[in-house]
Amino acid sequence: MCKKQKIGILTYHTALNYGAILQAYALISYLNQNFDKIEVEVIDYRSKFLDYTYSYQKIFNVDKKLFFPKSILLYKKKKIFNNFILNNIKLSQNQYNIKNINDATEIYDKVIVGSDQVWNININGGDLTYFLSFLSKRKRYSYAASIGIDTVKIFENLKIKNELLNFSAISLREPSNLNIFDQEIRTNICDVNIDPCLLLDRISWEKIIKNHYHGGKYVLVYMIKYSSNLLVRAKEIARKEKCKVICIGNFHGITGVKYKSNIDVSSFISLFSNADYILANSFHGTVFSILFHKNFLVEMSHNDGRNLRLEDLLQLFGLRSRVLNRKAIDSMYNAINWNYIDKKLDEERIKSKQYLRHVIYDNC
Repeated sequence: MCKKQKIGILTYHTALNYGAILQAYALISYLNQNFDKIEVEVIDYRSKFLDYTYSYQKIFNVDKKLFFPKSILLYKKKKIFNNFILNNIKLSQNQYNIKNINDATEIYDKVIVGSDQVWNININGGDLTYFLSFLSKRKRYSYAASIGIDTVKIFENLKIKNELLNFSAISLREPSNLNIFDQEIRTNICDVNIDPCLLLDRISWEKIIKNHYHGGKYVLVYMIKYSSNLLVRAKEIARKEKCKVICIGNFHGITGVKYKSNIDVSSFISLFSNADYILANSFHGTVFSILFHKNFLVEMSHNDGRNLRLEDLLQLFGLRSRVLNRKAIDSMYNAINWNYIDKKLDEERIKSKQYLRHVIYDNC
């Protein structure tokens, strides 16, 4: 019988990105709902490299002329995300950085790193903290960790490879990364599991909606990378269906679109829940389109391997036909077999719960 354990989650909880904060919320919520005798919190680790990405200093360095208006938008966004964390995600009492992270070594029985692109060294600058360098092997675990495009590159870094060899169990998000991990790590501890957002069902997500959107029929556009093609296609669908186009984000590139910037997390979920059609080039935009059973299309917006996350997600659920054809939107109207997808999702949830059960009760 295990004693009560303190579990830390290390992820990108400070990233000003809806997907990043929602996957953190989902994992901590799922663990609390499904396992007893655990105390779970997100380790409030501040990566210098990641913090700069969302800093006033970066705005100043990149675009001095627009520093003031962009700083106001950044301030508003930080306030929105910080409020969600304050009310929904338990953080560690102490705040850590690369200089004092070793102080957390004895606080946690286990630490789970993930999900999101916690092993993408282009995002975290190769910070070994995200490879749990401050912990002993028996405390190191990952869940649905994503690597980005440089899977081979992380194994070329001997320091990172050595840290990965010291994990008790590794869970990846993308199946495409499993083979190289099996080759390099050469143990039976590697698994593939779904993004934490998929662990929670539709009802669970709707519980965080404070006010449902009631503005009539609409096509929702959600972009991580600006795409005029997505907006043009959305307007095409809107004309055909006699509805409006709503775009989440501060883009303002094309007229005839209602842009919603700096909306709170509840409104973000509400817009997905109530949309009639969704067009996205975002991984988590696709995740929520699937969760809410929406007619959707996905644009593959990169040509350098960064589409891998979306390709693996669509492949998992047999949804490759939902990739947006630049010349047509006909596939939007093809029927989706939601019974098959829900059954597949249930199977993946069972598999992921089994892995997390192993993590919780391993070495205790």
